[in-house]
Amino acid sequence: MGDHDLLFRSVFADPVHARGLLRSALPAHIARRVDWTTLASHPPGTIDETLSETSSDLLFSATIDGEAVLIYLLLEHQSTQHARMPLRLLSYMTRIWGKILEDHPDTERLPPIVPVVVYHGDRPWSAARSLRELLACDDALFGVLAPHVP
Repeated sequence: MGDHDLLFRSVFADPVHARGLLRSALPAHIARRVDWTTLASHPPGTIDETLSETSSDLLFSATIDGEAVLIYLLLEHQSTQHARMPLRLLSYMTRIWGKILEDHPDTERLPPIVPVVVYHGDRPWSAARSLRELLACDDALFGVLAPHVP
């Protein structure tokens, strides 16, 4: 992990600093529903030792709509575009869910994960933003398949 990544992680691991970044990075309709007073950071390695050693990712939990619903916010720091970022994020998410199930085998329902990519490259992001953009099918076929595709 580079110095820039270490600085990013050390500053934004603190929920007080992360709150503003996440509020501005999340779509407004989601950010309005988060109870920001419940934002809590999960220490590196809590979810996946491999991720904690190789990236500047940060993981938070919060409640939404005042319900006892847990939502994880995965903060991905990125300085270059990654052509398959949605697939990379899906991989991270399945590892997080796998760790939750490993630690709590009686869990019947998994918390939703909202991935947030913070990109600070020289050019606007032009790579795929959704898993849908990586799938080789037209919109009509995807419309039929969508209920069965992550």
